[in-house]
Amino acid sequence: MNYGTYIFDFDNTLFDTRGGYEACYRKAFGIFGIAYDPSKYYCYIRTPLHAIFEKHYPGRPCRYREFVAEFMKEAENSVVDTTVPFPETIECIERLADSGKKMAIVSGSPESYINDILDNNDLRSHFGTIIGYENSLRPKPDPYPIDLCLKNLGTRPDGCVYIGDSLDDVTAAKRAGIGKILVDRHGGYREGEADHVISNLIELLR
Repeated sequence: MNYGTYIFDFDNTLFDTRGGYEACYRKAFGIFGIAYDPSKYYCYIRTPLHAIFEKHYPGRPCRYREFVAEFMKEAENSVVDTTVPFPETIECIERLADSGKKMAIVSGSPESYINDILDNNDLRSHFGTIIGYENSLRPKPDPYPIDLCLKNLGTRPDGCVYIGDSLDDVTAAKRAGIGKILVDRHGGYREGEADHVISNLIELLR
């Protein structure tokens, strides 16, 4: 696995944001009388908010903005301060940087949170661009945010790879014409669903 440009998903790929986002789901779900099921957390985090809302509260699109507002309000109080890198994240990023690789992030999370978390861990300078919720006009699995990332980096698809933890990440990378690697931290994926399925980021360096 040797690429010139490594584009990362953020949540459950580089950083463990579960504590903060569980608080967000509980708050937003509770406002609408929806039961939050912690056993489905990894399903929730891999699913866009609009799809979650449509599944659990169908037929009321006018209230989606309220759902997102409650989610984001709680995120301001919970996410940045509770988020931690996975054990291998810092080593992986620093070794890629030392090897002269370009790096970027494409995520469904707000850019402000991503930047604050990276700053808290002295990692922001390693990433040439951050594409988050604010600039994902068409979110993954649409290739739009990855295409925008490549444009910002001034990089062609050749020699680029996207690393994420969901099949939407794989689909977006495929549609953008770049490599695709799944980080399978909790089991359930099969070889063949991406170019590579890995259990942690250190495997990128082999």
